[in-house]
Amino acid sequence: MEKWYEMKARHMREKIELVQSLAESRFTQTQASKILGMELSALNNFIRRNNLNWPFIQQGTKCEATIATAWNELAEQERVRHKKEWGRIVEKTCKQKKIVKHKGTYNPQRLSDITEMVSKGFKTADIARELGISESSIRYWRKQYNLN
Repeated sequence: MEKWYEMKARHMREKIELVQSLAESRFTQTQASKILGMELSALNNFIRRNNLNWPFIQQGTKCEATIATAWNELAEQERVRHKKEWGRIVEKTCKQKKIVKHKGTYNPQRLSDITEMVSKGFKTADIARELGISESSIRYWRKQYNLN
């Protein structure tokens, strides 16, 4: 029968062998993390803690990855993802003026809907549920436009 510490040691060896086999199969860490069903940061931490070498593919060539280059690549991927999701990244310089955002936007249709529902005697929670917005937004509209 295998003892507990022997089982833990075997389990760790198996995990290291699995990660090394993925590295040698020319998978990137991102691909390997998806295969293993784990977060990329957790895989990266495992690789660093166990001093594993991860050669990765970058633009079609194989190169030795250092932690710094891996973090730079991750940062670039994050910038690309952010740009796709939110648009361009604006890096603020000291010459730029601060942009003041106003609370909400005026929506005449929403105002008329809220006014009508208030006049019919609906409660704030019912109006919010019906229109799919928060109760605090309804309270704001009621206060702003004196809808009692």
